[in-house]
Amino acid sequence: MSAPSPTTVLRSTDGDVLPLDVEAWRRSADALEIELLEDLTAPVIDVGCGPGRIVEAVASSGRMAMGVDTSPAASAEAGRRGAPVLTRSIFDPLPGERRWGSVVVLDGNIGIGGDPHALLRRAHDLLAPSGTVIVEVGAPGTESDRLTVRVERGRSLRAVVSLGPGVRRPHRALPHPRRVAPRRRRVPRASVVRHGSAAGVRSPS
Repeated sequence: MSAPSPTTVLRSTDGDVLPLDVEAWRRSADALEIELLEDLTAPVIDVGCGPGRIVEAVASSGRMAMGVDTSPAASAEAGRRGAPVLTRSIFDPLPGERRWGSVVVLDGNIGIGGDPHALLRRAHDLLAPSGTVIVEVGAPGTESDRLTVRVERGRSLRAVVSLGPGVRRPHRALPHPRRVAPRRRRVPRASVVRHGSAAGVRSPS
């Protein structure tokens, strides 16, 4: 018996259908993520934080953390779980610029804006001199792509968005096309290292 179709999917202009796991988007940080966050220097800023699971996990350890997301729905959900989030773009002016100890870029969010170089350059501008950027990347050989999709819930077409490299979270209805970072389509590590070097972010050996 085949598995039931997901309630929310992304349908590309080519007709391909990609599942969009809304419940995974809403979950709490898992054990692997908590381990990853343990050694991060505060204050921590999470790029494209969604409903704030990473911010919540860092704050629960007693460290200062803040999320940034353009979605009011995501920010509202983060607020309900007690995670401080600003509803704005990572490219907008932000508090504490050049004073953040760590910038977190998980869930394929390196694709935000469709330009990893620009995103890493912006992360570099947020960091304190000894700060760290944590980026989730794909395994060697991972391909990245860019496509235009609609978010479909049941038979209702919710939005039109343009995906950057790498589907991450559901989006509210949008008046114009928008670039987002897809979940489980990770940008290859070599690409991130190349863009990071050009942006002034050094990769550990």
